[in-house]
Amino acid sequence: MDFPALMQRIIHPNTDTPEEAWAAAGNSWIAGTILALSRLLFGTVWLSSPQPVGPGLTFVGVGFFYILLAFLAYRRSRLAAGVILILAVLEVLIEVSLKANYGFGFYVAAGALVLAIGGFRGANAIFAHYRNSRS
Repeated sequence: MDFPALMQRIIHPNTDTPEEAWAAAGNSWIAGTILALSRLLFGTVWLSSPQPVGPGLTFVGVGFFYILLAFLAYRRSRLAAGVILILAVLEVLIEVSLKANYGFGFYVAAGALVLAIGGFRGANAIFAHYRNSRS
């Protein structure tokens, strides 16, 4: 697959056929996995430092919640794709509002947001294709 086609699949995937919609819906579980790994990584780093334990456990707990959502999105759950999209938007807003400059966390959350948008489009297209095939 060439680079422009890969970027098109990530940023604005085709959802014209059910096969393309299934492939686009896969972006959602990738976004959930990226968010889960970043939260688990930051939580583990926080827990290994001499700071209070509470925020680190919160990071790890949110990471496990993202793992659950990523698993449900892998099973092509429309609800999970929508929740991942909403949480990715919130992650970007939190990263923008808390820091004066954009760090690593912002770029991770922004990449996950782009994937989550495509995944949500794919999940809705799957539903539309099956709804139209029954009529």
